[in-house]
Amino acid sequence: MTYGKHCGFRGNEFREFQLPYCKSEYMAFRNDIPIIQNKRNRTLERFVDLINSFDPFVNKVIYYYVRSLSLLSDGYDEEAITAADNAVDVIFQAVKQQKQLPTMDRKNMYPTVRNEILLPNGTVEQLENLYQLRCSFSAHPAHSKWWDFYEIYESDIEAIMDAVKAAIVKFLMHETNNRRIDKTPSCWSKWFLDNCDTVYDAVWFHKLPTLNM
Repeated sequence: MTYGKHCGFRGNEFREFQLPYCKSEYMAFRNDIPIIQNKRNRTLERFVDLINSFDPFVNKVIYYYVRSLSLLSDGYDEEAITAADNAVDVIFQAVKQQKQLPTMDRKNMYPTVRNEILLPNGTVEQLENLYQLRCSFSAHPAHSKWWDFYEIYESDIEAIMDAVKAAIVKFLMHETNNRRIDKTPSCWSKWFLDNCDTVYDAVWFHKLPTLNM
Protein backbone atom coordinates (compact mmCIF):
# COMPACT_ATOMS: atom_id res chain seq x y z
CA MET A 1 0.00 0.00 0.00
CA THR A 2 2.99 2.28 0.50
CA TYR A 3 4.93 1.40 -2.64
CA GLY A 4 2.23 -0.10 -4.85
CA LYS A 5 4.18 -3.39 -4.94
CA HIS A 6 2.99 -6.90 -4.21
CA CYS A 7 4.75 -9.21 -1.77
CA GLY A 8 4.13 -12.64 -0.31
CA PHE A 9 5.63 -15.98 0.68
CA ARG A 10 3.23 -18.56 -0.73
CA GLY A 11 4.58 -21.75 -2.25
CA ASN A 12 7.48 -23.94 -1.15
CA GLU A 13 9.83 -21.07 -0.26
CA PHE A 14 8.55 -20.42 3.28
CA ARG A 15 11.45 -22.38 4.80
CA GLU A 16 13.81 -19.68 3.58
CA PHE A 17 12.05 -17.14 5.80
CA GLN A 18 12.54 -19.14 9.01
CA LEU A 19 15.55 -19.01 11.26
CA PRO A 20 18.32 -19.99 10.85
CA TYR A 21 17.80 -20.07 7.08
CA CYS A 22 16.65 -16.47 6.77
CA LYS A 23 19.36 -14.82 8.86
CA SER A 24 21.20 -13.37 5.89
CA GLU A 25 17.93 -12.11 4.35
CA TYR A 26 16.91 -10.61 7.68
CA MET A 27 20.23 -8.84 8.13
CA ALA A 28 20.11 -7.48 4.58
CA PHE A 29 16.58 -6.20 5.14
CA ARG A 30 17.47 -4.60 8.48
CA ASN A 31 20.56 -2.93 7.09
CA ASP A 32 18.56 -1.56 4.18
CA ILE A 33 16.10 0.32 6.42
CA PRO A 34 16.82 4.03 6.01
CA ILE A 35 18.03 5.79 9.13
CA ILE A 36 16.67 9.13 7.94
CA GLN A 37 12.88 9.22 8.09
CA ASN A 38 11.07 10.49 5.02
CA LYS A 39 7.43 10.71 3.99
CA ARG A 40 7.41 7.21 2.47
CA ASN A 41 8.92 5.67 5.62
CA ARG A 42 6.32 7.37 7.79
CA THR A 43 3.53 6.16 5.48
CA LEU A 44 4.83 2.60 5.75
CA GLU A 45 4.94 2.83 9.55
CA ARG A 46 1.39 4.18 9.55
CA PHE A 47 0.10 1.22 7.55
CA VAL A 48 2.00 -1.27 9.71
CA ASP A 49 0.40 0.31 12.77
CA LEU A 50 -3.04 0.43 11.16
CA ILE A 51 -3.38 -3.05 9.66
CA ASN A 52 -4.76 -5.70 11.99
CA SER A 53 -4.46 -8.90 9.99
CA PHE A 54 -5.72 -10.97 12.93
CA ASP A 55 -9.16 -9.75 11.91
CA PRO A 56 -10.30 -12.20 9.20
CA PHE A 57 -11.96 -9.49 7.10
CA VAL A 58 -8.84 -7.32 7.17
CA ASN A 59 -6.67 -10.33 6.32
CA LYS A 60 -8.87 -11.19 3.36
CA VAL A 61 -9.02 -7.61 2.08
CA ILE A 62 -5.23 -7.29 2.16
CA TYR A 63 -4.80 -10.68 0.47
CA TYR A 64 -6.98 -9.72 -2.49
CA TYR A 65 -5.41 -6.27 -2.75
CA VAL A 66 -1.90 -7.75 -2.86
CA ARG A 67 -3.07 -10.31 -5.42
CA SER A 68 -4.52 -7.53 -7.54
CA LEU A 69 -1.18 -5.68 -7.50
CA SER A 70 0.62 -8.89 -8.45
CA LEU A 71 -1.69 -9.53 -11.40
CA LEU A 72 -1.40 -5.93 -12.60
CA SER A 73 2.40 -6.08 -12.52
CA ASP A 74 2.31 -9.25 -14.65
CA GLY A 75 -0.06 -7.77 -17.21
CA TYR A 76 -3.19 -9.67 -16.20
CA ASP A 77 -5.39 -6.60 -16.05
CA GLU A 78 -8.80 -8.26 -16.25
CA GLU A 79 -7.88 -10.73 -13.50
CA ALA A 80 -6.48 -7.85 -11.41
CA ILE A 81 -9.87 -6.14 -11.66
CA THR A 82 -11.53 -9.28 -10.28
CA ALA A 83 -9.13 -9.45 -7.33
CA ALA A 84 -9.57 -5.74 -6.60
CA ASP A 85 -13.33 -6.13 -6.64
CA ASN A 86 -13.03 -9.10 -4.29
CA ALA A 87 -11.20 -6.83 -1.82
CA VAL A 88 -14.03 -4.30 -2.03
CA ASP A 89 -16.66 -7.02 -1.68
CA VAL A 90 -15.01 -8.27 1.53
CA ILE A 91 -15.34 -4.75 2.95
CA PHE A 92 -19.04 -4.87 2.11
CA GLN A 93 -19.32 -8.29 3.78
CA ALA A 94 -17.65 -6.94 6.93
CA VAL A 95 -20.09 -4.04 7.17
CA LYS A 96 -23.01 -6.34 6.47
CA GLN A 97 -21.99 -8.72 9.26
CA GLN A 98 -21.22 -5.94 11.73
CA LYS A 99 -24.61 -4.29 11.21
CA GLN A 100 -26.42 -7.64 10.86
CA LEU A 101 -27.97 -6.66 7.56
CA PRO A 102 -29.91 -8.99 5.25
CA THR A 103 -28.33 -10.07 1.99
CA MET A 104 -28.67 -7.43 -0.70
CA ASP A 105 -27.01 -6.65 -4.00
CA ARG A 106 -23.99 -4.38 -4.30
CA LYS A 107 -25.95 -1.37 -5.55
CA ASN A 108 -28.19 -1.30 -2.48
CA MET A 109 -25.23 -1.68 -0.11
CA TYR A 110 -23.32 1.38 -1.31
CA PRO A 111 -25.16 3.96 0.86
CA THR A 112 -24.70 1.88 4.01
CA VAL A 113 -21.02 1.19 3.41
CA ARG A 114 -20.37 4.81 2.42
CA ASN A 115 -21.91 6.10 5.65
CA GLU A 116 -20.35 3.42 7.84
CA ILE A 117 -16.71 3.79 6.81
CA LEU A 118 -17.02 7.39 5.56
CA LEU A 119 -16.26 6.88 1.88
CA PRO A 120 -16.04 10.04 -0.28
CA ASN A 121 -18.54 10.19 -3.15
CA GLY A 122 -15.73 10.13 -5.73
CA THR A 123 -14.38 6.89 -4.28
CA VAL A 124 -17.85 5.32 -4.41
CA GLU A 125 -18.18 6.27 -8.07
CA GLN A 126 -14.88 4.58 -8.90
CA LEU A 127 -15.89 1.45 -6.97
CA GLU A 128 -19.05 1.35 -9.05
CA ASN A 129 -16.87 1.59 -12.17
CA LEU A 130 -14.76 -1.27 -10.84
CA TYR A 131 -17.81 -3.46 -10.38
CA GLN A 132 -19.04 -2.60 -13.87
CA LEU A 133 -15.71 -3.59 -15.44
CA ARG A 134 -15.59 -6.76 -13.36
CA CYS A 135 -19.06 -7.80 -14.55
CA SER A 136 -18.41 -6.82 -18.18
CA PHE A 137 -14.89 -8.16 -18.70
CA SER A 138 -13.41 -10.36 -15.98
CA ALA A 139 -16.14 -12.28 -14.16
CA HIS A 140 -17.70 -13.48 -17.43
CA PRO A 141 -16.60 -13.67 -21.07
CA ALA A 142 -16.81 -10.16 -22.50
CA HIS A 143 -19.41 -9.36 -25.16
CA SER A 144 -17.04 -7.16 -27.17
CA LYS A 145 -13.59 -5.54 -27.32
CA TRP A 146 -11.98 -8.18 -25.07
CA TRP A 147 -8.71 -7.77 -26.96
CA ASP A 148 -8.65 -4.04 -26.29
CA PHE A 149 -9.53 -3.96 -22.59
CA TYR A 150 -6.28 -2.43 -21.35
CA GLU A 151 -5.96 0.08 -24.20
CA ILE A 152 -9.50 1.35 -23.58
CA TYR A 153 -9.44 1.46 -19.78
CA GLU A 154 -5.77 2.04 -18.91
CA SER A 155 -6.30 5.43 -17.23
CA ASP A 156 -9.55 4.25 -15.65
CA ILE A 157 -7.82 1.27 -14.06
CA GLU A 158 -5.24 3.53 -12.44
CA ALA A 159 -7.98 5.74 -10.96
CA ILE A 160 -9.95 2.70 -9.84
CA MET A 161 -6.95 1.20 -8.05
CA ASP A 162 -6.42 4.50 -6.24
CA ALA A 163 -10.05 4.35 -5.12
CA VAL A 164 -9.68 0.74 -3.96
CA LYS A 165 -6.67 1.73 -1.87
CA ALA A 166 -8.60 4.69 -0.43
CA ALA A 167 -11.53 2.41 0.47
CA ILE A 168 -9.18 -0.06 2.15
CA VAL A 169 -7.60 2.71 4.22
CA LYS A 170 -11.04 3.90 5.33
CA PHE A 171 -11.96 0.32 6.22
CA LEU A 172 -8.75 -0.14 8.22
CA MET A 173 -9.48 3.05 10.13
CA HIS A 174 -13.02 1.81 10.77
CA GLU A 175 -11.69 -1.50 12.08
CA THR A 176 -9.28 0.32 14.38
CA ASN A 177 -12.14 2.33 15.87
CA ASN A 178 -14.39 -0.73 16.19
CA ARG A 179 -11.82 -3.41 17.02
CA ARG A 180 -13.15 -6.89 17.79
CA ILE A 181 -9.90 -8.88 17.75
CA ASP A 182 -6.88 -7.70 19.72
CA LYS A 183 -3.84 -6.99 17.56
CA THR A 184 -1.25 -7.08 20.38
CA PRO A 185 -2.43 -9.61 22.99
CA SER A 186 -0.49 -9.91 26.21
CA CYS A 187 -1.58 -13.55 26.58
CA TRP A 188 -1.81 -15.67 23.45
CA SER A 189 -3.64 -18.55 25.11
CA LYS A 190 -6.41 -16.22 26.27
CA TRP A 191 -6.46 -14.57 22.83
CA PHE A 192 -6.97 -17.96 21.21
CA LEU A 193 -9.77 -18.90 23.61
CA ASP A 194 -11.50 -15.60 22.91
CA ASN A 195 -11.13 -15.78 19.12
CA CYS A 196 -10.81 -19.43 18.11
CA ASP A 197 -14.40 -19.62 16.80
CA THR A 198 -13.90 -16.57 14.59
CA VAL A 199 -10.55 -17.75 13.26
CA TYR A 200 -11.80 -21.30 12.65
CA ASP A 201 -14.85 -20.07 10.79
CA ALA A 202 -12.71 -17.75 8.66
CA VAL A 203 -9.79 -19.90 7.54
CA TRP A 204 -10.35 -23.59 8.24
CA PHE A 205 -11.22 -26.30 5.76
CA HIS A 206 -14.78 -27.28 6.63
CA LYS A 207 -16.16 -24.93 3.95
CA LEU A 208 -14.02 -26.20 1.10
CA PRO A 209 -16.12 -27.41 -1.86
CA THR A 210 -16.05 -31.13 -2.50
CA LEU A 211 -15.01 -31.86 -6.08
CA ASN A 212 -16.18 -34.87 -8.03
CA MET A 213 -12.99 -36.39 -9.40
